[in-house]
Amino acid sequence: MAYGGKVLRPAQGNNAYVFPGIGLGAVACRARTLPDELFLEAARTLANLVRRKDLDEGALYPPLRDIRKISLAIAVNVATKAYTMNLTRQSRPRNIRRSVEALMYRP
Repeated sequence: MAYGGKVLRPAQGNNAYVFPGIGLGAVACRARTLPDELFLEAARTLANLVRRKDLDEGALYPPLRDIRKISLAIAVNVATKAYTMNLTRQSRPRNIRRSVEALMYRP
C-alpha cells in the first residue's frame, strides 16, 4: 500500500499483536469484562512500541521477532488499566509485570 509517496506493509495487527496481549492481560487480572478502554490501551501500547526505524522501513508495527516483549507490554498495560477501572476478580499484585510474566508460556 502506498501513502504519501512511501510503500507501507500492512500486517495482521489485531491477530498477531493486539489480541494475544489483551488475552494475557485479561487472564492475569481475571477481568470480568473487556470494555473498549482496554482495547484502546492495547492499541496505544502497540503504537508506542513502533520505532522511527520501523516506520522508515515501511512497517506499521514493531518487528514480529519481538512479539513476546510486545505481548508482555500490552498485557501489563491492559491489566493495569483493568485494575484501575475495578474490572478485576482479584486484588492488584505488587508487581503486575512479574505477575503477568509468570503466566506466559515458555516454549
